[in-house]
Amino acid sequence: MVRPKQVLVLGGTRFIGKAAVASLVRDGHHVTIVHRGNTPNTNVHVREIRADRMDRDAVSRIVRDDRYDVLLDMMPLGEADVDTVCSAIGDHVPHVVAISSIDVYHAMDVINKRVIAEVNYEPITETSKLRERLYPYRDVPGMPASLHDYDKILAERRFLQNASDVGTACTVIRLPAVYGIDDYQRRVQSLLDVMDGTDTIDLPPTFASFRMSRSSVNNVGDAICLACTQEHPGTYVFAEPTAFTELQWHQMVAKAAGWQGTISVDASQEDATDFDGRQHCVVDASLFRTMFTYTERQSVEDALHAIVQARQ
Repeated sequence: MVRPKQVLVLGGTRFIGKAAVASLVRDGHHVTIVHRGNTPNTNVHVREIRADRMDRDAVSRIVRDDRYDVLLDMMPLGEADVDTVCSAIGDHVPHVVAISSIDVYHAMDVINKRVIAEVNYEPITETSKLRERLYPYRDVPGMPASLHDYDKILAERRFLQNASDVGTACTVIRLPAVYGIDDYQRRVQSLLDVMDGTDTIDLPPTFASFRMSRSSVNNVGDAICLACTQEHPGTYVFAEPTAFTELQWHQMVAKAAGWQGTISVDASQEDATDFDGRQHCVVDASLFRTMFTYTERQSVEDALHAIVQARQ
């Protein structure tokens, strides 16, 4: 039995953060969330503090006014905001959990045609090659200014370096594409919108066979909860066990929705010019599963069904 932890969460009111907080509360931990108030907190079982994570003095006061076992940073976007958090907390919090992304990997640059490189069919693990090119969204048209300095590689390094410098623990979790209710990227919901308006979906061949690791937000929330409450410092990649092809994924979403249309592979269609579907994104999360004794609480089918029900 894990003793209840005092967990300070930076963020925690949207999508993944909301699910992580729910899992922590469900397992009996004491949660304080720090957020700006842009998204209302709906969890009545948490303590709430309004502050900006970029306000060093405010964060410093918060960690000194109470005793926290863990700081969970849901949105470490880049080096600058992590610098602020690290300088504010010093060694006052013994364990930091930082949420990262599989977009740190070289494979993602190959998929998005940001680099020209040979396709690698090995599953992605903690030791797979990282991007050599920093700031992946800096030159992408249409990206918001807030992503100009985005780079999870630099965010990870800064948190890990700070832990080494001050003698505390740090756990980094690299997440895949996350789907679920309240997904502001609408990964499943946008496909359901397409199905609402047609009875035929034709997929280009390479895209149809492309494999992408995913995880439902509830399962991700559980994984983050375990990372906060079991101290196994290090960097971990996480995803559900099976990386479905896009054809399989479309078929699963159609089944959950009761959609009676036809999904086919159309050899005459070409893939998007900024996409190389020969490079799959298949994650091997066996290290995380072993270290944290993790198994999924929610099946893919149940997660998709819940999304469909929430739209009705």
